[in-house]
Amino acid sequence: MACDGHADAAPVSAWQVAADASSGFYGWRFQATDDADESFVFDVFPSAEGWHVHGMYA
Repeated sequence: MACDGHADAAPVSAWQVAADASSGFYGWRFQATDDADESFVFDVFPSAEGWHVHGMYA
């Protein structure tokens, strides 16, 4: 299953974007810490369908 929860969706990576692409690759990175002081990082990016989680790291 892809990171965005859709079985048929392939995650997009900055390494897959052509250097001469007419539109830039962009997204956001968020960090959250829970009550047990465990930190999580979420990388998200926009697509035609909306925002998707590219990766989540603990």
